[in-house]
Amino acid sequence: MGKLFYFFRLFLRCCLGLWKVFPAAMSKLVLIFCLFLISSQNVVAETTVSGNISVDTVWTAAESPYLVTSSITVQGTDGTDGVTTL
Repeated sequence: MGKLFYFFRLFLRCCLGLWKVFPAAMSKLVLIFCLFLISSQNVVAETTVSGNISVDTVWTAAESPYLVTSSITVQGTDGTDGVTTL
């Protein structure tokens, strides 16, 4: 933990030094870095889907994105109300 903290402090000192000399360029670099962090968070988790779906299945936004890796077959199920749903 000590080495990581030391590296982080050194990195911050370098950035602050460069910021004083090149404020416009450093502002652009920080913006690009923040956009990269935001965009990379969207692809961290994914749910793979393939094969038969023969039971009641709910796809939620929390588990997205869904990646279909092969053919999907959806089989109808009879609910408790007697209605066959797909």
